[in-house]
Amino acid sequence: MLPEERRQALLEYIRTHRAATVEALARRFFASEATVRRDLADLAGRRLLRRTHGGALALEGLESEIPMSVREAENRRAKEAIAAAAAARVRDGDVLVLDSSSTALRMVPHLAARQDLTILTNGAKAALALAELRRFRVYGTGGILRDNSLSFVGPRALDFLRSFHADRVFFSTRAFSLEKGVTDVSEEEAELRRAMLDQAREAVYLCDSSKLGTVSFSFVCPASRLDVLVMDRPAGLPADALAEALRAPGVRLELV
Repeated sequence: MLPEERRQALLEYIRTHRAATVEALARRFFASEATVRRDLADLAGRRLLRRTHGGALALEGLESEIPMSVREAENRRAKEAIAAAAAARVRDGDVLVLDSSSTALRMVPHLAARQDLTILTNGAKAALALAELRRFRVYGTGGILRDNSLSFVGPRALDFLRSFHADRVFFSTRAFSLEKGVTDVSEEEAELRRAMLDQAREAVYLCDSSKLGTVSFSFVCPASRLDVLVMDRPAGLPADALAEALRAPGVRLELV
């Protein structure tokens, strides 16, 4: 097992069991206690868990943030299917806004066949991936770079977005609830996504089903503000029931 794979396995184990000792983790993953301590120190340094004397605790707060490097590895199949379905909604000549989410980033390869797109993004990795295609007009928002999410935020990013209009915005967040709406970890990210919604004709929300029914710290918008919700099929909830629940606020559900 590669070091990063082991760290992710450690993290998932701690999240599942809420807490674990170094000794138990060493036995579980056939690693030395010194190796486990280094792994836990690395994960704690990335704010993914909290170190304790002899072990670690899971972070469960509404403000706990998952770095981009970890988010890219989570729910890969679902995010890839969601990204492909979302990209199919794009038409030649569109002006798009892509946020800094890992799911929006996965849309980039699926846009390669489109023509004459103009794309605005606050995602550093999305801007670089789009630049590699060498076929679209790509605008970065500028602003303050958040190193954990590799996203640009702040007044300059807001001013930039408010000076343009777009056909569609594709975005994702940490949590989605029919009652509480779209929520996110960062207040700055939430504010920027509200600006994106204000400037776009159509709002397409990219949501892997693990986020359904969850709530995070900062409010972005009510469910009724969305035009389209693209999601993988949620376990334990009939698709018809979800579609019916979204019909009242006027949201089109697209399951992949």
